[in-house]
Amino acid sequence: PHVAESAAAEAAVTMLRNRQAVLQDAARRAGLGDREELDPALRILVGLLAREGGAGEDDVRVARQIPTVGRLAAFLAQRMCVPRDMGAPAAAALQRLFGAVGAG
Repeated sequence: PHVAESAAAEAAVTMLRNRQAVLQDAARRAGLGDREELDPALRILVGLLAREGGAGEDDVRVARQIPTVGRLAAFLAQRMCVPRDMGAPAAAALQRLFGAVGAG
C-alpha cells in the first residue's frame, strides 16, 4: 500500500513523518549544524520531492546554491536504507533528487 500518489510524494511523506529523527541524526552524526539550521534544508528537499515533475530547473538550481541542502542530501544518501526507511520506489525518487542537487 502506498501512502501517496507517487514514489516521490511517498518519499516526501516519509521524510516529514521522520523529520525530527532525521534532523537529530544529521546534526549529531554529520555535524552539519543544529536542527534549526538543518530544518530549512530538509524543507527544501521535501518540497522538491513533493513537486517532482512540477519542480523546475530553477528550483533545483536554487537548492544547489545552498550548501546545507547538498550536504544534508549527501548525508541522507549514505544513511538511507531500503526497506528500513522506505520502499524501493520512494528511495529511488529520493536518490534522483540527491543526484539533481549534487549529492548523489
